[in-house]
Amino acid sequence: MEKEQPAQEVKRCIVCKSTSEGRVLLKGVQNEKDVYCCTRCLPMLIHGPH
Repeated sequence: MEKEQPAQEVKRCIVCKSTSEGRVLLKGVQNEKDVYCCTRCLPMLIHGPH
């Protein structure tokens, strides 16, 4: 019997909600869960909003 594969969740930037279709996403872990941040929003996470 073949197991059903879970539907693949769309990966989105935690800041701007962009997907990997439009931007490069970097993976991180927060509270034991995988999170993603695009390269455009990464400086804001590092340095804070200005």
